[in-house]
Amino acid sequence: MIVDLLKRPDGLLEPVGDCLRKVPAGSLVKANLTRPNHQGLHKKLLATMRFAWDNLPEGHRFSSYDEFRRAMLIQAGEVEYLPLMDGTFAVQAKSLKWSAMDGMERERVLDKLCVVIMDKILEYETNPEELERLIREHGARMGVIW
Repeated sequence: MIVDLLKRPDGLLEPVGDCLRKVPAGSLVKANLTRPNHQGLHKKLLATMRFAWDNLPEGHRFSSYDEFRRAMLIQAGEVEYLPLMDGTFAVQAKSLKWSAMDGMERERVLDKLCVVIMDKILEYETNPEELERLIREHGARMGVIW
């Protein structure tokens, strides 16, 4: 059985609705707690990457969006090392398993991508707040709102 719980300000977890009505009072219940995926952060990631793609300076062209996405992740340090037969390693972009990441890790990846955008893509000085505004506006024009 899956039960939705709401954490109250006093720290107690309260079931949403009457989903536990069949469980007798005083019964011990074992639970595996997870947080639901935050779709807003995923939309923000997609809007951030699209903003970067649409603002690439001349001379920074990639053969595909997927190649660009991998390059951004490598530039942000989100890498895995693939061992090769000769004992060396190849660097490749990490696969972002969004559903396996917690909120703090998602924010960390987004922050690192924003630093890459500010340092490597935008041809003018900006700050994180201004970049956030630009990405929101760009996302809204694409119909992506988080």
